[in-house]
Amino acid sequence: MQYFKKIIIGIFLFLFLISTKKSQAIDPYVTIINPVRGTDNWSLEKQKPNDFIEIFKNNTATWLLRPDYFYNHDNVQYIKKNIPNKSEIGIFLEVTKTWAEKSGINYNQKTPWYYPKNVFLSGYNPKERIKLIDDAFKIFKDNFGFYPKSVGAWNIDITSAKYLNNKYGITSFLICSDQETTDNYQILSNNDGTPYIPSKTNILIKASSEKDKINAVIYSWAQRDPDVPQNKNIPNASLHSVQANDILHLGLDINYFKKI
Repeated sequence: MQYFKKIIIGIFLFLFLISTKKSQAIDPYVTIINPVRGTDNWSLEKQKPNDFIEIFKNNTATWLLRPDYFYNHDNVQYIKKNIPNKSEIGIFLEVTKTWAEKSGINYNQKTPWYYPKNVFLSGYNPKERIKLIDDAFKIFKDNFGFYPKSVGAWNIDITSAKYLNNKYGITSFLICSDQETTDNYQILSNNDGTPYIPSKTNILIKASSEKDKINAVIYSWAQRDPDVPQNKNIPNASLHSVQANDILHLGLDINYFKKI
């Protein structure tokens, strides 16, 4: 993720299999999810979403807008005017200074923005998390006229996930794939990257029963190479992923992306 912070909008492809009842055939699907950041910690001078949105004029995609993006009136008007009709709009739950200040929450500026204590909802106490979520969802609805059904972040704690599901009916959560270590945090769940129904005790674990589940689906982004275990003994294990910046850092090319 240290190299991801140079990217404003990223495309993340998720391939999963669904069996149909009639033919028992396996049909592949690709879900395209595009997180969109605002100006917090970024410069929009060189990278703007205009041309990127144009690519999706005739395609279905989900656009997750970070609160510091849709707190800006001009950005909201741009999205309303230009985003393809087939698109879904959700919220990218990456905490920033603008979002925190709008909610009256103290934001730590002494550590890098991408550290867990700053960027994750879990970096704030439960009461603060609810305040951040409620404020973001309120301004989202004020701007777009509805509550979203999808959210995403590098990590979403179980307290926030259950609140989002129960209070706002969120049915799709995008979180980071397993990684040995990047930006001072580690995710090791042994999931294979395909969508799953999460446990109500831990969003990284698949539900073990009907009583144990959250009524939502977890999608994994930044899919890792299944042939490279997330192991501290493997140099740069977490960079072996479908992220273009990771691939380039390893000195690899599009052929590696195709291989994954």
